[in-house]
Amino acid sequence: MSTPKISRRTFLHAGGAAIALPFLEIMLPFGKTAWAAGQAPLRFACLFYPHGTTQDSDWFPTFVNNQLIMNASGMLSPLDPYVADISFYKNLMADNWSLHPGGVTTFMTAGFTPQQNVVNTCRTTDQLIADKLQATGLIHSIAMGSDELSGGEASISGIYGTNISWIGKETPNTRLIRNSQIFDLIVPGGSSTTTTTTTTSSKTKSRQSVIDFAKDSITRLNGKLGSQDKKTFDQYLTNLREVEQKIQATEPPVTPPGNLTLNPAMATCSSLASKGSCADYSLDMDIKMDMIALAFQADRTRVMTHMFDPEPGYRNMSFISGVQGLAHEISHWRNDPAKLGPMVQKINKFYASKFARLLGRLKSMSESGGTVLDNSIIMYGSSMMDSHNHDVTNLPLILAGRAGGNLQQGALRTFPTRTNMSHFHLSVAKKFGAAVTSYSGTSSTINIG
Repeated sequence: MSTPKISRRTFLHAGGAAIALPFLEIMLPFGKTAWAAGQAPLRFACLFYPHGTTQDSDWFPTFVNNQLIMNASGMLSPLDPYVADISFYKNLMADNWSLHPGGVTTFMTAGFTPQQNVVNTCRTTDQLIADKLQATGLIHSIAMGSDELSGGEASISGIYGTNISWIGKETPNTRLIRNSQIFDLIVPGGSSTTTTTTTTSSKTKSRQSVIDFAKDSITRLNGKLGSQDKKTFDQYLTNLREVEQKIQATEPPVTPPGNLTLNPAMATCSSLASKGSCADYSLDMDIKMDMIALAFQADRTRVMTHMFDPEPGYRNMSFISGVQGLAHEISHWRNDPAKLGPMVQKINKFYASKFARLLGRLKSMSESGGTVLDNSIIMYGSSMMDSHNHDVTNLPLILAGRAGGNLQQGALRTFPTRTNMSHFHLSVAKKFGAAVTSYSGTSSTINIG
């Protein structure tokens, strides 16, 4: 047998929705594994968190007995279970002079900004990788973000502080915020197929899942699958339903074909005058991490980015235990190191826990030849190290995943002082075979693993 029994682009139709399938053995030619057939899909994601950290001595781990040991500051302790799946990089510099907005814009380009308050943009790394990984039926890339927008700084427009993914010069990638909109890309028609029914006697409402509409198709497909494929498929449906339930719990149903409007709007705690908790922000981040994992498992897109928040950002971070105040004000921790320094570290730990959530999801997703994490590169970091000094000479940066065996992990890699990030981005793009010989002013790569 030379052809797959089921096409990689098979969809289960559920009313008006279409559920893509995860990567299964049954999709491969007879007698071949995914790696032998060269068919395991590769994925790339970039997670950006705002306002950097305290200082490099609080960020970098040590390397003892061939294993990373997380820093005693504790802000990266959520990554302890994944030390064999990640690597740290020292002395990477973003060559910009435009503080918060410029740092965000150049995070994925290292675009040279020769003078203060000037921002240069270009097609970012994620787009170069998406060009290479694009295939029939795939969404080219998905850019996500929070409900906050940057107000700009020092005559620089807030558009620069709000976008890390750029299609081209002065053209940001469309940044999606609403979870149901993103879910509809992953499961076409998903939120419009999900319906609300009312029980007359109790007046209670229950919402059906897209999975409910596809029961017959799911049963037929299960009859064709081997034991490992059944486990993979069942896990995938479980993940899909969990994401769907979280979105249903935070957003009202939509009657097709109208546009979804939150009523009431989700609380944001983004106002300068806001006080108290922002419980929905943490949940929103969980949902977005789970949707990255779901989209990668279903192979709906192979490239996604998410900005945890823009810069400068003024979210009230008081929902984190031991933290009180607004993100940007806390980030200037040297104004009161004893009080604000620990707060910055707690905020960093909160962000790291979301990164760890994604790694855990991807690592739990088995596919032929390994896991979804094995077949991915996940970039995590910020546009400055010391947030008080806006230090861009040694960025906090982590790569996770193995790019299908093309990236070695579990290392602390040190480069010469002030190594421009453009070398790093070109090196990452080449791990995916992107057809680019130079990028952002350099044609030289560095050893990223």
